[in-house]
Amino acid sequence: MIYLLAYLLGTFPTGRVVGWLYKVDITKVGSKNIGATNVARTLGKGPGLLTLSIDITKGFLAAYLAGDTGGFLAVLGHTFPPWLRGGKGVATALGALAGVNTILFIAALGTFIISYFATRIVSLSSLMAVLVTSFVSLLILDFPYFILGMGTLIIIRHKENIIRLLTGEEAAFKV
Repeated sequence: MIYLLAYLLGTFPTGRVVGWLYKVDITKVGSKNIGATNVARTLGKGPGLLTLSIDITKGFLAAYLAGDTGGFLAVLGHTFPPWLRGGKGVATALGALAGVNTILFIAALGTFIISYFATRIVSLSSLMAVLVTSFVSLLILDFPYFILGMGTLIIIRHKENIIRLLTGEEAAFKV
């Protein structure tokens, strides 16, 4: 039952709800993604930070209450909810890491911040955080299935971004 709750917590469409507060259907503007980056680009920093904070919190709560499996299920729920096109899972995964393993949380957040300030490209920074965190998890955990699972989901959801990165067409973050 706790795992079902973790998944359902992940399905909460934060960006869509924040968009509704601003009378904007976030799934119809910008990249049409429900994540914090699209919310910030289309509605501003405040709504973007609110979306980011809530998505991190739902990942943290799921992991805190149901361990690494719960954290993974929250990311799965965020990326593949049954009722709309989900987000990319980065903030929810970051929250799940915070709830499960401080070292991996620091590795992910640190990598994201360094990459972001070097490139200003959120998708590249997210992917770099996934790669570094996956590598670190292989060094410190016996079998990091939940890290590798979350990373795989995030990479799959970034397919279009990866194509744009490879063709030099991915936009830097300007808010």
